[in-house]
Amino acid sequence: RPDEFDDRTHPDDLEQLNQARLDHFEGRAPMYQSERRILCKDGSWKWVLTRGAIVSRTADDKPLRMIGTHVDITSKKQTEEALLVSARFQQAVFDSLSAHIAILDRYGKVIQTNAAWLKYIVDNGLIKTSGCEGGNYLELLSSMTGSDREIVPLVSTGIASVVAGEVAHFQLPYPFLSSLDKRWFSVKITPVHDVDERIVVSHEDVTRLKAAELASLTLANIDALTGALSRRNFLLLAE
Repeated sequence: RPDEFDDRTHPDDLEQLNQARLDHFEGRAPMYQSERRILCKDGSWKWVLTRGAIVSRTADDKPLRMIGTHVDITSKKQTEEALLVSARFQQAVFDSLSAHIAILDRYGKVIQTNAAWLKYIVDNGLIKTSGCEGGNYLELLSSMTGSDREIVPLVSTGIASVVAGEVAHFQLPYPFLSSLDKRWFSVKITPVHDVDERIVVSHEDVTRLKAAELASLTLANIDALTGALSRRNFLLLAE
């Protein structure tokens, strides 16, 4: 009897099972379908896909007879759980990195990001534009670089060469300055080599390194006491 199956159904699955049946009984759904855990004699649980439909009703339109199937989908559920665990692990690794990381499809659309990327997007007011999942990466890069019109074409060419398999990875030869918050970033594009041809983009914050580089240049070319050009810099300019 149906109640014998229901008695063996996991308590967490009963509500959606009963709702699916009710929707069908009251004509809101052409059939009922439910995935539920069934308790076995040895104390283990099997995942079962239950489908059913009313095949006849009484004169006052109440359910009279049903047919249905029970299919063991335990292995399918175990595979789904393993994939979910793997995806959670991958996301946890991404989120632990300080670099801003996004996964793109072969057309440059953002399909996954890490916590650092998302925080940067939120902090700079780009959450409703191209910065989050579903947005276009090159549009985001254009928003970040502002008036610097050289960066986007260079990165676009780099992505195309990575997708085409012409290079193992692409790295912008020099950092770019984000006009949004005056930070310097190094860009690297790496292919995933899967059937979907996904791409990993990372933005590494190199602001401190760039500041140190600029400070070194200033120290080498400007006299700290007088502010005048150093002798070496003067001769270089003179030549």
